Amino acid sequence: PLRRMVGGDLPQVNSLPPVRFGQGNPYPGGGGVIQFSTPAKFFTTRTVETGTDVATLRTRRGLADLSNRSFFTSGTLPGFRECQPPGTVGCTPTAGPTYPLPLNDITDPSYTRVELGTALGLRVGDRLVYTAEFTQAVVDPVASGYDATALAAYGGKAPLVTESVWQDLIPDDLGAFREELGTTLTYNNLRYMADVMVPRAVGYTTGFINHFFRGRLEVSPIDQDVVAVMNQGDLHTVDSFGYVRKFSAPTQTFGFDKVRLRVRNVTENVVESGAGTVVPQGTGGAGTRLVAIAKYHRNACYSQDLSGERVRNYSGVITEPSCAGGVRSSIQEISVSAPLTVTAGELDTATPIEKLFDFSADPIPVNATDLFITLAYRGKLGDEADAIALGTYDVSEPTFVGFWNNTDYFWNGTNYLGQNATYPQRNAFTFYVCAGVPSKWLFRYGGAVGSVALGIPPTPGHLRLGLIVGRPDNTVQRFPVRGVPIMQTSPHASIRSSGTRGQYRQASKEVVAPSVLASPYDNCFVNPPPTNVDTWCFDPIQKRRGLLSGDVAQPIYWSTAGAGDGPDVDSVPLPAFASAAVRDGGEIKFNDAAALQNCPSQPARPEDEGFVESQEEGLLLGNDSIQ
Repeated sequence: PLRRMVGGDLPQVNSLPPVRFGQGNPYPGGGGVIQFSTPAKFFTTRTVETGTDVATLRTRRGLADLSNRSFFTSGTLPGFRECQPPGTVGCTPTAGPTYPLPLNDITDPSYTRVELGTALGLRVGDRLVYTAEFTQAVVDPVASGYDATALAAYGGKAPLVTESVWQDLIPDDLGAFREELGTTLTYNNLRYMADVMVPRAVGYTTGFINHFFRGRLEVSPIDQDVVAVMNQGDLHTVDSFGYVRKFSAPTQTFGFDKVRLRVRNVTENVVESGAGTVVPQGTGGAGTRLVAIAKYHRNACYSQDLSGERVRNYSGVITEPSCAGGVRSSIQEISVSAPLTVTAGELDTATPIEKLFDFSADPIPVNATDLFITLAYRGKLGDEADAIALGTYDVSEPTFVGFWNNTDYFWNGTNYLGQNATYPQRNAFTFYVCAGVPSKWLFRYGGAVGSVALGIPPTPGHLRLGLIVGRPDNTVQRFPVRGVPIMQTSPHASIRSSGTRGQYRQASKEVVAPSVLASPYDNCFVNPPPTNVDTWCFDPIQKRRGLLSGDVAQPIYWSTAGAGDGPDVDSVPLPAFASAAVRDGGEIKFNDAAALQNCPSQPARPEDEGFVESQEEGLLLGNDSIQ
């Protein structure tokens, strides 16, 4: 019927003028972004601009506000909008529209009538029907001058509606609608509507997405750079898929139960578009939740004696692990801590605060690789009652540190000598492990009758801890770990402190080829691998006197040279032990809810502590020659 009325064929799509969509000018222009303090304001700001008069409606800044007041639709054209419901046969228009914009009266002075010439006029049969468009300025308090280029052909105004010729073509039996069909929307009207609205839709959508992800937390390690501690020597089992279970509770993961990290809210203030109102993004209050989420893969080759790790002996020979499951599982897994409540303003400080996260219901496995810890906050953020803020810290993978009783030899400042009456083999009755600068107490193994901390060779007491530590600031900085032995009777073996950069068992990409997994990159902190190639880092643990100890392998022995260490025990070399008594149990002081305590002193050897503290400060600075 339409073709019969206008005569000839309808215009083809490819002959229609193109939609410009902002002509490469992102909205709102000038490098700005759309910002509001709540999600609802991206749609409408009527809760702020509360009036219903025309002047107030034009101040509203939401995308729905602008669209609603600026353009007609087929159901809101003059003569249709006032019908209840619109389009009802025989409808009598009400006295006035229920929403006054766009202005119903197209004779209002704010409209400009633009006559269409022969090029744009509509032909009916062979007769040219002259029609006109009515234009009006787009009122936008966010970016008032944005449309100047797109609407240049109309003097900066948008052609909202076209005078209709259909009223003269309507059959007589529908004549009642002729007046109501006095205006219509043409392709040209819709094209300019798209030119105006599509860039805004993109800009507002971008701003809305940015708003959802605006919450940012800064996550950092505590001063001692310790994130988590466990006793790797506790009894546990490993199944064929590389899942490590507690021996006492076979359904529970064997790993790290507590994590300490520092956190603060670094979400930038929201500056509301079109108003300039600065809205601080404060956090905390009733109903808030802060959880830690550990993301990792697994080393399925892991075994309780550490033979499933990549091992390097003193000569530098590396033994690669091999197993059916591989040193890195293909699927990333997560562990989630119990939630913490955040009080109002607690995270909104210049100095980050320390938090202890409880993973005891879902531990981080001892054989984790590619380990990241994300802190997730949910609750009040600025004016939004239920928002999310995230921060991620790329921690080192579990790093093993080993201590053993080496009192079958002592260091006289020149050589290692076999034990004698002055320096006999002796049990370490109690043993403390501390770390960081200043050194804080991580672990205690208190001796008892028949159960000392570190028994004597030839089956020496061997303590292996697992640590998750922070990343060093550079390739020379090392993290100091201190061993404090308390012998059963005086004299006491010297305090020892050794440094580690932490284990780096990470892929440069989320998925790496099996051939790359079989040939991991070595010394990743000293010589980082390129990030643009498929690489896999799996730094080895150290083997000393036949013991698989860890990245830190710390013998406990007497030294007549004070706290000064002799050379590496395998550089001499001292004979290997046939076996060792790995210690389970002990107190993980790091997991206590209170603040970390200072490292306990050793009786009768205060001169050693000053030396060790200087040595540890040197490790932190990357200079282990400081004495």
